[in-house]
This record gives sequence, structure tokens and C-alpha cells, in this order.
Amino acid sequence: MVLKPDGSARKLSIGKHAPLGFITTEYQSETVTLDKDELLCLYTDGLTESIDESDTMLQIDGVQQMLQKVYKDSGNESTQTLQDKFTRLLDEYEGNAIRTDDRTFLLLKAR
Repeated sequence: MVLKPDGSARKLSIGKHAPLGFITTEYQSETVTLDKDELLCLYTDGLTESIDESDTMLQIDGVQQMLQKVYKDSGNESTQTLQDKFTRLLDEYEGNAIRTDDRTFLLLKAR
């Protein structure tokens, strides 16, 4: 997904693929142009499948809402700082729930 400094977001049109390493498949690609200060977030399903203590999945909308809050509140800071703040929100969401998958994500800010 791509976020603007004002907190608005747009989802990429491509992003549903078979798990890597399981089957031979063709992958689609998409070219995305980022405007100055837009933030690109790429992530694995382990992020959207994060669960809280009541076993509720975060899902794509939850990831988007968390990132929107972080970027709207701290958009002028480094991507490392944004990553740290996002990770703290994820930790708060999960609480003491047992993590069963990775939480892999990549943030890239256009300059």
C-alpha cells in the first residue's frame, strides 16, 4: 500500500499470490510511481494475520489504519523511526497472544 503524509492511503492493484516455494506460478508485476514523501509499505501475510489476545486477526484494514496513524503523526521522521513506531503498535495489538508467523514488512519513503 502507499500512504501520503496526510494519512490517506491507496492499495496496490496487485498483491495476491500463491505462497513462495509451494507451486510453480507466474507472478504479475506492477509499476508504481511515488510522489515526494509518499510511503510504500510491502508486507507478508504474517503481518495481516497477526492476532490479538482475543484471537482477532489484524487484516489489511488494520494494517492500513495503524500505518496511517504512524505516518500522519510522524511522517517527517526517518523510515527507521516509522518502522519502530509501527512495530510498537503491532506489539500493543498482539499483547500476550502467541505469534505463529513472521511480521515482515518493508517501508520506503520517496524523496
